[in-house]
Amino acid sequence: TKYFGKGALEFGLTDTAFGFGFIVGGLLLSIWGGFKRKVTTSLSGIVGVGLGILLVGLAPANAFPLALVGMGIVGITNPLANGPLLALVQSVVREDMQGRVMALIQSAATAMTPLGLLIAGPVADAIGVRFWFWFGGLVCLLMGVGAFFVPAIMDVEKNHQPLPEEHGVIAEA
Repeated sequence: TKYFGKGALEFGLTDTAFGFGFIVGGLLLSIWGGFKRKVTTSLSGIVGVGLGILLVGLAPANAFPLALVGMGIVGITNPLANGPLLALVQSVVREDMQGRVMALIQSAATAMTPLGLLIAGPVADAIGVRFWFWFGGLVCLLMGVGAFFVPAIMDVEKNHQPLPEEHGVIAEA
């Protein structure tokens, strides 16, 4: 908010825009259910997050409301990215391994926060917060769009074979 010449109140508004968007996105996903393929919904959400972050980064200093719109977009698309992803993990990972896989995903995501801050702080000080948002949004956008062209990602639901009811039991011929 310093870039926009704003203070604590406006900083709170950015969180409010994200939070409101998050609720809207969650409601949207619960009503709509997403695309037929979970991976398509998740990747579309990732693209949306990238667009929202990019919008914040591209907003001129006199366009704080545009940054709020960007944060709202990030909020709306976050559940679209994450909700189907968790459902996808549950559908392709053996039941006895789901807790471990979810814990690994959560640990990796949580570990990225201090790592991201360690990198973002000096970079933002050197070249500006606006560039950091611009760069982060662009990377997120490109990764999301690019993933649509990776068959291993797009076919993850198709390539999954359901396991026998009892794990480790080989069906008799």
